[in-house]
Amino acid sequence: MTQIKVLFIEQMVNGTANLRSVLQEESDLVIVGTVVAPNCAGELVGQIPADVVVTNVTWPLQGKLDTLNGLLKKEAGTRIVVLSEDGSPEGMFLLLCAGAHGVLLAKTAQHKIAEAIRAVYGGGTYMSGDAAGIMIPHYLEQREVQRNADPLDRLSSRERQVLTLVINGEPISEIA
Repeated sequence: MTQIKVLFIEQMVNGTANLRSVLQEESDLVIVGTVVAPNCAGELVGQIPADVVVTNVTWPLQGKLDTLNGLLKKEAGTRIVVLSEDGSPEGMFLLLCAGAHGVLLAKTAQHKIAEAIRAVYGGGTYMSGDAAGIMIPHYLEQREVQRNADPLDRLSSRERQVLTLVINGEPISEIA
């Protein structure tokens, strides 16, 4: 059986103690370390070989994004699971865009952390059901807003100018 090496990055000592105790019962998951210095996490990840990094850093969003970027630059093959403290759809979306492979709400992570680690280790992306329950309605709402928006609003001024000339029947040579 393949063992998945897991590294925790946290902002305070024992911030993920419950999660680590849950993972100790999983025979295929091995905790290789806990880093309590998120500022230098990118530097330390290379020194502690891990397949999956789990982070619950409770910084403002920009701090999380900076941490993710540092981790991804240092260890491109390392998969990252982020525990979202606030559960905002915008924040979770930005974390995924920044390179997180999995997102869970911190308050329910204990029940899904092993599943998330296995999923991202296997090359997939993971979002817990409660996180998806926040993200999907937000996405659908945004899609509806875009659908109802005037498509002309998305055109640049030059594109509008060309469209107007075409509608008015101007010759291609004039439009160009």
